[in-house]
Amino acid sequence: MGEFSLAAGSALVLRTWPFLLLRAAVYFGIAAAFASAVAGGSGIGAGIGTLLGAAARAPGGFWGAIAGLAFIALLLWWLREYLLYLVEVGHAAAISLALDQVKTPGLQGSIVAAMSAVQRKFRDASVLTTADRYARGTIDDLLRSVDVLSALLPTSFELPRNITDRALRVPLGCVARTVLARTVAGKARNPYSDLRDNLILLAQNHDILFRNAILLAAGSYVVCFFVFLLSLIPAFAVTRAFPGGSGLIALALAGAFTWSFQRALIEPVVTASFLELFRRVTRGQTPEPDWDMRLEEIAESYGEVKAIAAPAPRNPRRGIVA
Repeated sequence: MGEFSLAAGSALVLRTWPFLLLRAAVYFGIAAAFASAVAGGSGIGAGIGTLLGAAARAPGGFWGAIAGLAFIALLLWWLREYLLYLVEVGHAAAISLALDQVKTPGLQGSIVAAMSAVQRKFRDASVLTTADRYARGTIDDLLRSVDVLSALLPTSFELPRNITDRALRVPLGCVARTVLARTVAGKARNPYSDLRDNLILLAQNHDILFRNAILLAAGSYVVCFFVFLLSLIPAFAVTRAFPGGSGLIALALAGAFTWSFQRALIEPVVTASFLELFRRVTRGQTPEPDWDMRLEEIAESYGEVKAIAAPAPRNPRRGIVA
């Protein structure tokens, strides 16, 4: 059903293994921070509760653990731009360079080369975040304008569009990272020029690319479900040692570990597999003017990209170049 290759994606991830180690250190470090915040918050809350009376010890530990989780969650939200800039798009750019056969020798070769390429295109995290927002907005509007699920579901099975529109946002991250990675690998001086062209290439091949993105996302969430179930065992064991430990805190810890596992190990394979497919499908193609006009009609974000981008070169030929 899918045209992507997990074997090719895994091979690309292994070729960029220094970034894989970086991702593991960052995201499993975040999981450890969640556990530490729960332990510390529970201890502090229990101590405060003890001052108010023995009966307040368990509730104090519970709310202290919740406060610790909330603190790390807010810290993670504050750092989201830097994680996108230094880890997610940086690794996707390294995979794209590996696809283009760019040699990066040495332990840190792929990290240095990828981050240099990202910095040449996007001088800081805020510029990349803006481009990411435009890309996601365009992809979101494009998803709403096409019936992607018709090729995956039986003809007699219909879902309300308000449900499918929300469900189809699941693969957005994978597609947006691919578009940004190919933008980093582009030749234009203006990053929005490459971003515009890659969005058009995505749109004119949306049937095969969106279908495979949905399948990859579905597979990754199946794996995450089993990881979540397995992580519940140590999560419940840990929370039983905390004052006021409860099932809700165990679920939160298991969810944090599963999220870290997905970002550190599953997401790189999904992104690499989709990047390899995107490059294979769009090889030899040029952006089609018809899709340029259609995107401008359906996506306000694409209009912003086009306004910032350099003028598109006029080419009377459209589609696949011989």
